[in-house]
Amino acid sequence: MNTALLLLLLPCALALAQDGRRHHKPSASLSPPGEFNSSTQSTTVTNPTSKQHSTSPIKPTTPKTTKSPTHSPTPAKTTKSPTHSPTPAKTTKSPTHSPTPAKTTHHTTAHPTMQPKTTSPPPKPTPSTTLEVGNYNVKNASGVLCVLSQMAVQIRQSGSSPNETGTFIIQPNKTETKGSCDDSKANFTLVFLEGSLTFLFQKNATANSVYVNFVSFDVNYPIIASGPTQHSAVNNSLNLFGVAVGRSYSCTNVSVYMGQGFHLDVTHVRMQAFNFTNGKFGEVLTCPLDQTNYNVAIAVGIVLLVLIIIVVLAYFIGKRKKMDGYQSL
Repeated sequence: MNTALLLLLLPCALALAQDGRRHHKPSASLSPPGEFNSSTQSTTVTNPTSKQHSTSPIKPTTPKTTKSPTHSPTPAKTTKSPTHSPTPAKTTKSPTHSPTPAKTTHHTTAHPTMQPKTTSPPPKPTPSTTLEVGNYNVKNASGVLCVLSQMAVQIRQSGSSPNETGTFIIQPNKTETKGSCDDSKANFTLVFLEGSLTFLFQKNATANSVYVNFVSFDVNYPIIASGPTQHSAVNNSLNLFGVAVGRSYSCTNVSVYMGQGFHLDVTHVRMQAFNFTNGKFGEVLTCPLDQTNYNVAIAVGIVLLVLIIIVVLAYFIGKRKKMDGYQSL
């Protein structure tokens, strides 16, 4: 600031000096001598016109001009403008919003959760295509045996056309037995991955017999490839595997119609409910179907025996006639 004031005062001083030179007159000592009178006094009084050159330059003195440099520092305001330049800091906030794709990842994870609700894939086809005999048993709450069974089971379905058929085979190694018993009834259920199959035994104390009066199954499996996967059937008007109490039932093949094109095929079966001796099957009763097979075999054997007898008799009769002819000669 001091240097600025000096620079401003310096031109003012130079201006005053030039003005003084412009109005300068020779001094009184150089004027010709004269008497000391009033005229001389007047001249001496009028000469100091220096009042004008001393006062006139003072008015435009620097105080007014010094105010102008005070306004010159207005560039200081311009220095504030760079303070506003860091506004790009707002742009740095934009990358903070860039992680919004995280919302899209939530949407992608949400879609798979909908698939288990909309579609429940049916079980894969059973690997076994041949019937297998399984051994099953049920015990009561006291641990006493009440149902014992050996059998191979399949569910067969017939479609609308003769060629449209399918089967579901129950695999013993993937099946467990559940059930319950009391004095007159027994519940015998096979449980597997695709569903269940239930037999209900009824004891008739008056006739001293026992038989199956109810069969049902519930299977989730595409028995026919082009058909549905969920199947249920019930037959509650049966008299199946009937025997005297304490005996077992045996049959090569038993087929039960369950309605709606379903058949329950039980093969190589031996089954008994109630009254076991040492946990083993009682005396066997063979089913009529197997018995007729034995009768046919016996009948065929008898027919063959009769034919053999006829042939032998014909031979001896013919031989005897020849011998009679020789004797007549």
